[in-house]
Amino acid sequence: MLKNNDYIYIAVVSKDKNGNNTPVIIGRGRTYGFEKGNVADKKMLKLYPWMDHFSVFVRLYDVEYLDTEQKNGISLLDVLAYVGTDTYPSTIGTMKTLLELRKSHYQKSHMRITSHAKTYIDSRFNEKIRKYGVCKV
Repeated sequence: MLKNNDYIYIAVVSKDKNGNNTPVIIGRGRTYGFEKGNVADKKMLKLYPWMDHFSVFVRLYDVEYLDTEQKNGISLLDVLAYVGTDTYPSTIGTMKTLLELRKSHYQKSHMRITSHAKTYIDSRFNEKIRKYGVCKV
């Protein structure tokens, strides 16, 4: 599903500044996409047992993380509140409520977003870089 040069946002499940449990975006980068052979081998599984559950991976580049606590990242709830049903391609033009939109990301490792959502997230991310700084990997 991921292709070379796709943008990716890295989120952790945390609490936002209001104490709500939510994914919080703390990083972004680009991906080389899925490459043949990007499946955890026995050596990787021994070093990182969690890869047994998430055995397929992509390599990233141009990765940057906010240089601050997780709670200061970008709450997905804020993104959904601002962008609304234009957040995901599958919800454009629907009448889904904020609660319904919030449920659409439960237990998913990744989701596609619209260019409108990307523009909003990048704008917020750049604001946070100016405030907190960034660590590049």
